[in-house]
Amino acid sequence: MSKKKPTKKDFQKDFKMVSQKFIENFPNTPVAKMTRDFYRKNSEYGGAFQTIFGKFDNLKNEMLTEEDLERGRDFDLEKRIVTLEAENSKLKKNNKDLLKGAVEEDDLLSLFQENLNVQRKFNIDTKIIKSNSNKKALLCVSDIHLGEVVVAEQVNFVNEYNKDICVRRLNQLFEKTVNYTKVIGVSEIDIILNGDTISGGIHEELIRCSDLNEVESIMFLKDYFVEKFSELTKFFNKINVDVVVGNHARILQGKPYQKNRVKLNYEYILGQMLKNYFEDTKNKKIKVHVPESAFFIKEVGGLKFLVTHGDVLGGGGSGGFSGLPYYGLCQSAAKMHGVLQQIGVEEGTQFNHILVGHFHSTAKIPLFNGGVLFLNGSIIGTGEFSLYKMKSVAKKEQTLLILDNGNIDGEITIKLD
Repeated sequence: MSKKKPTKKDFQKDFKMVSQKFIENFPNTPVAKMTRDFYRKNSEYGGAFQTIFGKFDNLKNEMLTEEDLERGRDFDLEKRIVTLEAENSKLKKNNKDLLKGAVEEDDLLSLFQENLNVQRKFNIDTKIIKSNSNKKALLCVSDIHLGEVVVAEQVNFVNEYNKDICVRRLNQLFEKTVNYTKVIGVSEIDIILNGDTISGGIHEELIRCSDLNEVESIMFLKDYFVEKFSELTKFFNKINVDVVVGNHARILQGKPYQKNRVKLNYEYILGQMLKNYFEDTKNKKIKVHVPESAFFIKEVGGLKFLVTHGDVLGGGGSGGFSGLPYYGLCQSAAKMHGVLQQIGVEEGTQFNHILVGHFHSTAKIPLFNGGVLFLNGSIIGTGEFSLYKMKSVAKKEQTLLILDNGNIDGEITIKLD
């Protein structure tokens, strides 16, 4: 850099030289858009222009012709137009997506209303069954994922799943439950539908591989359970059904939400439909309970169970080789116990055991209070997500507990084909 103090004439020559470099480097950009940093880097005088011109824009205004400056203004305008066109295109796409979503929601509402108007009636057996046993059965049913399709070839033939297979496995589950309880002499059963009864459309991938949408799924399950529970009245004097929401049936897409997480869930609607149906029939054998919380304390057979789908307990990650986050679940269970002790009446918030689904695998985890956290299997079995993402095999099985005066008298794992 020269040590002599440059004059305006020196800057005219220098600016012309730097302008030529700018054109060579940016042939499609007018010289008027040259930046101060580019000029200082390539000028013989660096930032000395400030002593004469003050600002770099003043230097450009004096050195460039009006035509050059006009080209710069035109360039800004064209750039702004391109930007606006891109933003407009994006807005049009978003608007199209919103309209599509609105149409789909309208279709779902129409479908829902049509199905509500079709009420199928099933006979409920009112005959009281004699039993010499005080034992009660507790059947955990979770992770049906109705609507999801698993193609055998895509999971190396370890599983296959669709609506028909779903019904077959559910029928098998209830048939085996009846057979076990008849041998034991049980006349009362509690059935917990513990979340993810439907696959839902919370992710694009699930929508792509579904054979039923959300409304079709809950209407299908409503009819199925109404018929199946009515059939069970031939074998049980009392059938208590609890419908707990899971994470897959949430109505709003995107990340899981906490506010209104139960009522903004298709399974809550399913539960209310089942409850309304059996209340309308005025039967004395079937009672349906739909908690408005993501968890609740259930007392049966002299024991208290904390019942929740499982996602609220967390325990994220793959959980190691087993695919189950044992430590995280134990820690969350202890925290839940502590919270319940602080915010509720002590007697009403105590629990002996915990029942969850969500993890698609049958297991028992010892708890801090001497109880057990029972993890339930699934109806759907292994899918692409569990196999490729989680590196685990989801078990096609459900849990049946036999309770007798404050004790767990039997633990039966019902395996499904």
